Amino acid sequence: MSNQQEILTRLDKLILEADNLLRSPSPTPPYNVDFGLFIGWKAKCLTFLNNCLSEKHTYVETFKTVADSYRSNVKGGMEILKAFREDVKNNGLRKLEWHISADIFDSFLDSAEYLVEEGYKDPAACLVGAVLEHGLRKLCANHGYVVGSSNNISSLGKTLFENGIINSLTLKDMSAWGDIRNHAVHGEFDQYTHYRVKEMLKNVHDFLEFHFKNFVVRADASS
Repeated sequence: MSNQQEILTRLDKLILEADNLLRSPSPTPPYNVDFGLFIGWKAKCLTFLNNCLSEKHTYVETFKTVADSYRSNVKGGMEILKAFREDVKNNGLRKLEWHISADIFDSFLDSAEYLVEEGYKDPAACLVGAVLEHGLRKLCANHGYVVGSSNNISSLGKTLFENGIINSLTLKDMSAWGDIRNHAVHGEFDQYTHYRVKEMLKNVHDFLEFHFKNFVVRADASS
């Protein structure tokens, strides 16, 4: 069974559990479902959504509002699961993986930000450059462009520019980011400043956020 089918099957089971909860005999007061069964169902749903997405994803944050065992809340939770199921069915795992990639990039860039704030500009420059190159490779792959292991930030950016994914200004910025990364990797630490690394970190973060977190609605836009 594919990952997509596994997710759909699991969602169907959780949706059926919600339906069974709503059909089960009502305790007192009648507008509640059994609290113990509700807590178990909610825990399974949140664990599943967290495993599929991220803790701060809209689906997860919205499901957390299902706070008690009112029937209306169970119905609301079931509708959230149905919406996620429809999303997975219509978009496959493409959108899902895209959001996961964005969250992973955020994690690494948070580490780079810590290094910058502590004054370690050189390892920060290496880390930001590595995250950027990985993001560019995924961006190229998503649009169907074949790239080799020898491609670097500059050549990956050129591929995206030539195919209209980014504009000339972004390509110019990307070249500068690649230069900083190369200087850092080769120990040429006097060729760039702490300020330039901090600026690079912010700009790379904004670039990746635009192309990954906003992928579904802005995939055809250039930045």
